[in-house]
Amino acid sequence: MAVVYRGRERIASYPLSGERTEEFLSPDGGRNILVISSGEAYIQDADCPDRLCVEQGKISRTGQTLTCLPHKLLVTIEDGREAELDGVTG
Repeated sequence: MAVVYRGRERIASYPLSGERTEEFLSPDGGRNILVISSGEAYIQDADCPDRLCVEQGKISRTGQTLTCLPHKLLVTIEDGREAELDGVTG
């Protein structure tokens, strides 16, 4: 599931299966476009000044997030594919 929060409030959730595009408007008029496609979620477009949320790429694994600080928007993957081990120290 891609779960969307504005601040601490959960405002939406969508399964990663299927295809969809959703627009989120912030109280101050900001806009983010969330796309879910092929089991991944990403911010396709935003009107924030730095557009870092767009540059964050696609997410699909539990615990991964997309963040737009100017619009106080957070997209996180919950109950998705488990994160893969990326290293071991000993």
